[in-house]
Amino acid sequence: MFRIISDSQYANVLKTCFLLFIMFFSHNIIRPSQKELLSTVQNALKDKQNVLVHAPTGLGKTAAVLSPAIEFALKKDITIFFLTSRQTQHKIVHETANLLKQKNNVNFICTSIIGKKNMCLQKNVATLFSSDFFEYCKKLVENNSCMYHTNTKRKNNIVAEKVLSDLENLNIVSSKDIISHSLKESLCPYEVSLMLAEKSKIIICDYSYIFL
Repeated sequence: MFRIISDSQYANVLKTCFLLFIMFFSHNIIRPSQKELLSTVQNALKDKQNVLVHAPTGLGKTAAVLSPAIEFALKKDITIFFLTSRQTQHKIVHETANLLKQKNNVNFICTSIIGKKNMCLQKNVATLFSSDFFEYCKKLVENNSCMYHTNTKRKNNIVAEKVLSDLENLNIVSSKDIISHSLKESLCPYEVSLMLAEKSKIIICDYSYIFL
């Protein structure tokens, strides 16, 4: 099907295509609502202002917010903390970050951090209440009884550095990646995730981490 458009409409189409070509964005098409949100975030970052956005699911908020944020972070050499209420929300951030890397030919590390209990390799910790787990973890560490923590915290730790290097090469690193790589070398996944976070441009974590 063909549609006849006016010269002004054609000019707007060309303008949009050109803007997408030069714009730091994750997709090849940008919706009007995304463009407005992207511009709002850009201005807020430039002016060091806060932005509170309420928008329906499916609008494309992650791409519209993350794109200008990453562009700004790369220019200013700062770190983005992307906070979520659920671990399942980490996936869309990973996917968007990966699209941004591929489309814009940029390189950065994006890391997920989840709760220490959910990353712990000790047996049967899943059955513990959170408060009991943290007490259990604390005692193990204080008594040097946690093999995973001890292995990770050794000085001049070649094994830990190798695992970190392998994870860095992934660039977009999920908590599952960290757990699987740490398990192979008997390292503490939580401590490895914190070490990797120091080298990351984007850190995805729960809201509670901002208050730590």
